[in-house]
Amino acid sequence: MRLRSPENPWIQRTKWLTQALIISGALNIGLLATFVYFVLQDRQHALAVDLKPHIKEPHTFSSSNEQSLRAYSLLPYQELLLRLENNDLLEEGLRKRDIALSCLVAFHHFNLEKALGGINVQKRKIPLQHPNGLESIDVRIFPGLADFQFQAILHYAKTEKWPLTSQGLFYEMKRSLTSQDVSLLEAFYLSSEFHAVETLFSRSGFPIACQTIIDLLCEGDWKTVADLTRSQERALDFSVEKRRSFLLDYLHDGSPIAAELLLKSDQEFVVKNLSDTDLLMILDRLSHHAPQVEFLAKELLVSPRADAVWEKAASILYFLSHEAIPDPYDHGQALARFMPGIKRVPQQIVADQPIIEKKLHIVEVGDSLWKIARKYRVTVNEIMRVNQLESEHLRLGKQLIIPERKTGRDQDQ
Repeated sequence: MRLRSPENPWIQRTKWLTQALIISGALNIGLLATFVYFVLQDRQHALAVDLKPHIKEPHTFSSSNEQSLRAYSLLPYQELLLRLENNDLLEEGLRKRDIALSCLVAFHHFNLEKALGGINVQKRKIPLQHPNGLESIDVRIFPGLADFQFQAILHYAKTEKWPLTSQGLFYEMKRSLTSQDVSLLEAFYLSSEFHAVETLFSRSGFPIACQTIIDLLCEGDWKTVADLTRSQERALDFSVEKRRSFLLDYLHDGSPIAAELLLKSDQEFVVKNLSDTDLLMILDRLSHHAPQVEFLAKELLVSPRADAVWEKAASILYFLSHEAIPDPYDHGQALARFMPGIKRVPQQIVADQPIIEKKLHIVEVGDSLWKIARKYRVTVNEIMRVNQLESEHLRLGKQLIIPERKTGRDQDQ
């Protein structure tokens, strides 16, 4: 009987290595398949859809461009995507896919520019008459697009999670206020509209968090932020006055966040410069537990304002004290309750008192000239004059010279 010779150790090791490589390859394929599965599952939450095979519509030459436009304007987003492959002719050289694309852009804010890589496309207009015949709008169409461009549009719609313009992203954020998708916010962060607002606040000396900006914008309408963006594109303006104007626009839109930001960033402006109407808006929109609301109410209580402002400010103070406001309202009683010792509006600091020593104040987040003036018991005009300031805009880290007054004892000496 012939004995089997032992295998060469190197041959045995080669067999083991080959088996290990086969097992490793199988595991890698399994992991890759699992990864692809979860990616595809995540895609189900995007706006883009897996398009079904094109359903051929009955071909007819009786439909006019306007009739097709009216019919397509009522279709949902996904149905319009399906019709981007419909090459049937209508009138004047237009095809049904042209009308579908127009409706996607006009009524669903599809980002055609990004889908086509930013290239310029031809634009024309078709009037769309309301069924009641009383009004019409002009809808843009994009004639002359080639087959490969429609394929690019379809590919973009299928692969991009948020294939929308900035305006479309804005409406999606407003629609999903309670559960905003992080990827939706990240897409809007890249828009020129978000950049315009964020830069205005940061460059005007009052930076705020990105989420606060989103919450603020969602409390207003698209026109307000679009108008700001266009004006900043024409002429950059990062002044305090521009920021105030923007927040006042949102205040008039009913934004509580705008009211809080106005008070937090510009106390002096709110107390001294706002109209009674705007002050009542702020008091109505502010939460009674918001920071600085008690300060504002007390300042208004001793200011020469209308009776409605006095009563509204007093009602906040009574609420914070867990007391009912007297009926009828008595201003003298409110002053005695919340501002004891104040019988009339305090006199302003006399600006022509002699000034001696000076000290420095470094501007910090939330500082304003009025706030600094109150801290050091001088006037805003004195700070502006000593520091040769042309506006109330303060840059973070700037050193301000603060004038100090002589006391009566110093003057006698």
